[in-house]
Amino acid sequence: MVTIEDKVLDPYSIEHDGYQYILKVRKKKDKSHHLYKGRGDDFSEVKLGFYVTLKMALHAAVRHKMASKESVIGLKEYINEYKNIIESLNSIFDV
Repeated sequence: MVTIEDKVLDPYSIEHDGYQYILKVRKKKDKSHHLYKGRGDDFSEVKLGFYVTLKMALHAAVRHKMASKESVIGLKEYINEYKNIIESLNSIFDV
């Protein structure tokens, strides 16, 4: 299994097992949660989806990244920012 991690994707990563691409995100553990044991890493990985192509996984990462922002922006600004991120990923990864 191959794991793809890059600062452009952070905090997301993509695993490829030869059949599918698995989009994952690293989340900080909630230390106040009653199930938190205080052992090991303070982060956990959550699987967000399974994709047939790398391009689909990258687009999903961008959608998640945009949705996780805590701000109010206009539709035109949202679309332009989305396009800019997709174009930069496409040029870097050539997918």
